[in-house]
Amino acid sequence: MRAWAPANVTERPDHATRRTASVLDLARSRGLPVPRHHLVVAVGEDVFVVQQRLPGSPPTKITPAVVEAMIELNDRFAHLLADRPDVPSLPLCLTASGDPYPRHEVLAGHSDRSRRILAAIRAVGRELPGELPGDDLVHIDLTPPNVLVDDTGAVTGIVDWNLGAYRGDRHLALVKTRFDLEWALRSDHPAPASVAAAERLDRVLSARLKAPDLRRYWAHRMLYQLHWALQLESPEVVDWHLDVAEDRLFEPY
Repeated sequence: MRAWAPANVTERPDHATRRTASVLDLARSRGLPVPRHHLVVAVGEDVFVVQQRLPGSPPTKITPAVVEAMIELNDRFAHLLADRPDVPSLPLCLTASGDPYPRHEVLAGHSDRSRRILAAIRAVGRELPGELPGDDLVHIDLTPPNVLVDDTGAVTGIVDWNLGAYRGDRHLALVKTRFDLEWALRSDHPAPASVAAAERLDRVLSARLKAPDLRRYWAHRMLYQLHWALQLESPEVVDWHLDVAEDRLFEPY
């Protein structure tokens, strides 16, 4: 049996696993630090993936420099899928659940607050296109734990593509990054570096995206997050998510 390079072995059901592997091969051919999928094997309804372990480790602190490095690397995903029409656009699901997960139904059944948020999300969906435009490669979980850096702070890898590779506007990935930073900002004593990092990302998003598009991306993000929080999290964490959604959908920003 051949001995592979140092690797992580993950188990996941995913009909698009092989397509994701081929997209990552394309990204690697363009010099991007994403893991190679050495082996993809279907076993029943599950798919086993042996993937390359990249050097580096997640950043211990989120600083403006870390965010800047993430933005710069994410920009290298621009137009990567121009010649890959087989890669689907990420559905935003703003007017209906539209996927195996009952996102709208969960929000509709929880509380008056969640129903009000759902109404705002649907209103955004009626005003704007339902599919994500563009031909960029989109990492839909671009958060600091999924970014590896070396001792100098340079990004050495973007990992955890378990949710699949999609086409669209790469800036949607940065909205997920920004949401993740919100946890630090809403703590009792937010670290100044985290505050500065979030402010830097807010400036980039506001400068690069039209306000309706940014609102649409936040609507998608909060729908996704609330769907899971309402089912799995404590009342305190649910209230935190509802607060963030209300701030992003009902307040100017």
